[in-house]
Amino acid sequence: MSDADVNSAPPPVLDCARVLEFAVLTPAVHFTGRSLLFVDGKELGQVPCLAICEDVRTADILLFHCSRDWGVMGCSAHQSPEEAKVTAESIYRGVSSEWRALNVSREAAEAYLNDLFGGDSWR
Repeated sequence: MSDADVNSAPPPVLDCARVLEFAVLTPAVHFTGRSLLFVDGKELGQVPCLAICEDVRTADILLFHCSRDWGVMGCSAHQSPEEAKVTAESIYRGVSSEWRALNVSREAAEAYLNDLFGGDSWR
């Protein structure tokens, strides 16, 4: 991982979900204009970052659409990380080459959440 990737990497956990892979969307990635992801009754639209995550409690695979500082703006559920990548590519052409693994173990994610919440109240 380059220094640029490290500086733009998300925390190990977003919304109680362990980050598996992330993508910071560069100018080489083309937003197709349709996300088909609705938040508060409006289509979310283009975002600067994506993360494929695994919910720590349920093991569900989630595709998070995020702000530059990794605030989750919208989410969709998928059967696998590969399926999440296919969905992401249909929204952001060229994102396939931008994915980076974060390599966060389940134990590290749980420890992060314990520190964040002062115990295991997040369970």
